Amino acid sequence: MKDGRAVAVKIQYPGAKEALISDLNQIQRFAKIFQLLLPGVEMKPLLEELKARIIEEVDYRYEASAQSACFEAYKGDSDIAIPEVIMATDRVLVSQCSRGTPLSKVITDGTQEERNSAGIRLARFHFTAPMRAGCYMQILILETLECLKMVALEF
Repeated sequence: MKDGRAVAVKIQYPGAKEALISDLNQIQRFAKIFQLLLPGVEMKPLLEELKARIIEEVDYRYEASAQSACFEAYKGDSDIAIPEVIMATDRVLVSQCSRGTPLSKVITDGTQEERNSAGIRLARFHFTAPMRAGCYMQILILETLECLKMVALEF
């Protein structure tokens, strides 16, 4: 950025959203077959809900809104950091860049103390986000920063 901030840019492949919606529509056509396999389950509303939640994953404005809500809710938190959204369009999301150690690396290579600390922060984030930010993170990529905060990168 002109002000010197590093940013992370998430760009959606052209046609990705449309292809996903087309695939989901194909799955919905099988609702009657699924209903035969699982007679006690109302398949049509289940598949409609599944479609709506999956489409949220390619709605960058929705993701930016959720990330901004979390940014505000966790601003100043001693354990959890949320990157600030700089701008969002239908197919591009620009956020403040955060660098750290991926949680997967802490799990495989971290000390017991580091893994315990990461686990506590992860649990705290999962259990407090719905109340603090009004949303639940469907996908969560965490990094541990040198200052021992966890950064949530996907919403």
